[in-house]
Amino acid sequence: MLQVNLPHTVLAPGIARRSLADWLAPAVDDDELDTARLLVSELVTNAVIHGRGEITLRATLDEDRLLVEVIDEGRGFERHKHSFPMPCRTETAK
Repeated sequence: MLQVNLPHTVLAPGIARRSLADWLAPAVDDDELDTARLLVSELVTNAVIHGRGEITLRATLDEDRLLVEVIDEGRGFERHKHSFPMPCRTETAK
């Protein structure tokens, strides 16, 4: 398992990419590693831009999947339920 506390600065995505690559490189091929680095960079960038407080990167690898979590200390977001009216049928089927 990988766990890294990241600064809430523009340096965080680069630190996250390097940390993940150092930990993951022995276990996956280059294409998978490139994809993982890109995704972790995007997740950490979102935490820097939209999150609050300390950022934590966690990763686990098993035989068939990589699980990556990026956690910050923000409240999250409000979920808005959208309702879309169903079309009315004024005629009955014949």
